[in-house]
Amino acid sequence: MVMSGTYTDKERQEIIEAAAEYDRRIDDELHARETKPADPTNELYRAFEAETLEALQFYTKDVGLLLAIREQFKDRYEIREMVRHLVNLEKHEIETLKMDVENERETAAELKRIQRS
Repeated sequence: MVMSGTYTDKERQEIIEAAAEYDRRIDDELHARETKPADPTNELYRAFEAETLEALQFYTKDVGLLLAIREQFKDRYEIREMVRHLVNLEKHEIETLKMDVENERETAAELKRIQRS
């Protein structure tokens, strides 16, 4: 790891040593609790999944808002068409995100299977 910036060599060394000591303490605590350390790869895929599910909620709510706007402007063709276009774009994004969630879950499961063997 290369560190640069306004730290002196001594400060950089102290930071590296403190980080290593922190890692050792965490490992000792996990060992004392007989807990396995988190699998960073699996955690990464879980984070991707959570972020994707959050995006799905956003787009779903946004489609509802757009449909409400369309209802308010029933007599304005250009607004209805713009809303229709935006809803179609967001529906496409929702379908893409759903596939992403499936892929992330499958990848996480496959990684678990690989790690067990």
